[in-house]
Amino acid sequence: MTQNLISSEPTRILSDWQLVTTVDMVLRGQGAEPQKIRARQPQLISLAERAIAEGNGLIHPQVAFRRVDICGVSLSCVTLRGGSELNGFGIARKLAGCQGVFLAVASLGKKLEEEMDKASQSDLPWQFALDGFGTAAIGALSNAACRFFAALAAKDGLRATSQFYPGMRGWPLAEGQTQIFSLVDAHSIGVALNPSFLMVPRKSLSLAVGFGTHAQPAGHLCDECSVSAKCRHKPDDH
Repeated sequence: MTQNLISSEPTRILSDWQLVTTVDMVLRGQGAEPQKIRARQPQLISLAERAIAEGNGLIHPQVAFRRVDICGVSLSCVTLRGGSELNGFGIARKLAGCQGVFLAVASLGKKLEEEMDKASQSDLPWQFALDGFGTAAIGALSNAACRFFAALAAKDGLRATSQFYPGMRGWPLAEGQTQIFSLVDAHSIGVALNPSFLMVPRKSLSLAVGFGTHAQPAGHLCDECSVSAKCRHKPDDH
């Protein structure tokens, strides 16, 4: 992984990530329950294995991020150095007690999406397998980036929160995406927003990770989700 020293000003780029995905992760990425698939549709296991083998050659994981100091936090607004704001009660609650925040956009690049679009014309099972791989891989990239941010914070004796995404409870998608993309140069890794505030390429994500001496301990990501109580696809470690 290529590393750059962080600062509070420019966007930094991290690349050359080594991501690990498993068959179960790919199946969950398709919205399936691995145990049931293994028992009822074993042919999908082979497709998932193929998706991992070929998909790793189709992705170029990159993360663009900035570290920004926090000047103040109210019930629904986080004021950043320079006057920018993050608005929403969820992100304000997440960053309460933090001294700063890492804002990031991550992407797998466009090749995987192009292959998925080709498969959609003639081989839907393969398209779904690639889509599941992409979902698993971007999740793995998110977790790897958060571990990197936590390690940076720890070097300064600070604690990092868990990640928080635009669209999660208390941080509306449109507002969150607009706020992050105004502060992070996502175009530097080939990511843009469409009119619905979704990212292009599709296997991309944006996130915030707070840090500070009094930052909230990192909990499980599922705890932040509005459908956590009824979700059938929580990972085994929840």
